[in-house]
Amino acid sequence: MGSSEEIIRSIVEMLNKKFNERKKVTVQRVFDKYSTKLVRGRDITLYLFRIGIIKPRREGESPKTADLWEINLENVRAFLENGGALLDIRCPLCGGQTISNSYNTYRCTKCFYQDQLPPFNPYIYRRNKNYKG
Repeated sequence: MGSSEEIIRSIVEMLNKKFNERKKVTVQRVFDKYSTKLVRGRDITLYLFRIGIIKPRREGESPKTADLWEINLENVRAFLENGGALLDIRCPLCGGQTISNSYNTYRCTKCFYQDQLPPFNPYIYRRNKNYKG
């Protein structure tokens, strides 16, 4: 299908078009159609969870066992507005833009290199483009 960056972007664009705050989504229906020989639908789901696009719908469910998800449309729109980059930093490995990961780390959209976040709050930065940290 294309690079992992294109796959993630096409999924996020589809989520933006098809879903709203009231609609819920099952993993099978959405993400398996984007799977390839190298990337399983479940891997895509876990990645979207890590970058804050989706979260388990039921209280107490872990990302690995959840089958219903809520879509964080604010993060979906931020992802699309910023060209897939929620943080204004570059990957030290390939130079690509990076997106936020849940656990104080970031992951590159091109090569999936993972590292610690720089010492500023990405959520403040995302809302205030003039924030210098």
